[in-house]
Parts: sequence; structure tokens; C-alpha cells
Amino acid sequence: MRGPDPGNAVGGNEEKKRAAGAPEKNCMRKMLKKINLLLDRRQKIRMVGLVLIMLIGAILETMGIAMIVPVMKAVVDPEAICVSDGRHYRDFCAEGYLSVSLQ
Repeated sequence: MRGPDPGNAVGGNEEKKRAAGAPEKNCMRKMLKKINLLLDRRQKIRMVGLVLIMLIGAILETMGIAMIVPVMKAVVDPEAICVSDGRHYRDFCAEGYLSVSLQ
């Protein structure tokens, strides 16, 4: 009886990958097949809707975080908005919306 051939690189690499915790190629496909078997049509539709709502939430959260710096700049220096090249910003400043009185 002979053990595994140490010169066989293919078999050795497979075992090393599995031991290291490397994901299998078809891991996602297997998971989707399991979900397909476990859930009925109504639950699948709800799952897709939930994933879409989560995606929209992630995008809105990213936009909210991206707005921190511009809003802080506007709070610290309101006139910086008026210097912008955009026509709308100049109209906004001309109307007096940025005038702040501290009395």
C-alpha cells in the first residue's frame, strides 16, 4: 500500500488550499442552489426586494458620509459657497439666504 505521491503537485495543492480555508470555485453557486431549494416563490421575491432596499440604503449612506465635508465647509465659511462658478450658488447668495445675524 502506497501513500500519496509527494511529487504529485495537483493533489498536494488541493489539500493545502482546503486546509488554508480557500473558498471553492462553486461556493456561490452551491449557496444559490440551496436558497433556491429552501425558499418558495414568495420568499424569493421578498429576498430580492430586501436586497434592493439594502443596496439603496448603502448608496444613501455613502452619499450622506460624502456630504460631511461640503456641509462643514459651508458652516465654517458660508461665503465659500458664493465664490463657486455655478450660477445657482450666486443667485442663492444674492437673495440673502446666507446672511446670518448674531445679536
